[in-house]
Amino acid sequence: MRARWQLGSVPIARGRRAMENVEPDVNIMSKASYKRLEERLAQLEDVERPKIVAEIQRAREHGDLSENSEYDAAREAQRQNESLISELRSQLANARIIEGNADAVSLDDEVELEDGAGERETITIVSTAEVDVLENRISNASPLGAALFNHSVGDTVSYVMPSGKRESVKIVSIKHRDQGDDRSL
Repeated sequence: MRARWQLGSVPIARGRRAMENVEPDVNIMSKASYKRLEERLAQLEDVERPKIVAEIQRAREHGDLSENSEYDAAREAQRQNESLISELRSQLANARIIEGNADAVSLDDEVELEDGAGERETITIVSTAEVDVLENRISNASPLGAALFNHSVGDTVSYVMPSGKRESVKIVSIKHRDQGDDRSL
């Protein structure tokens, strides 16, 4: 069953046009992102699922299920795990792998930005499946992520925030996470 989620069957887009004409339900991601999602899916299916089934079985042995909080907690954990498995399968099934451009911002790149006031911030461009705003990991589909895509060090990029306000940032450096390559001004 796992074979249909393998990278070999996923379309790979290259170059500056990789983000153009992308259908709304397609998940753009790097090979590394795809592999991380596959590993997470395997963890949930092969490790977490059996643990939860064992917890449910232990809770059933305690008798009356109507007032068994251990059973209720285990069933809720099972629902959450199965929901996440379903979500990851969908993301992998709809994946479109893109290869990074050596001279421009792409997926999995750490990008140092400078705003008009001279303040600097480093963000990482990730697929929609890996967004974590607390870790400064923004989606390639976000206004800033989409605007930065395929731009190079030294470029000033404008984007429109969800509030409608237009912002501009300058790309100070780009670090490709997969290659450890660092380009800066």
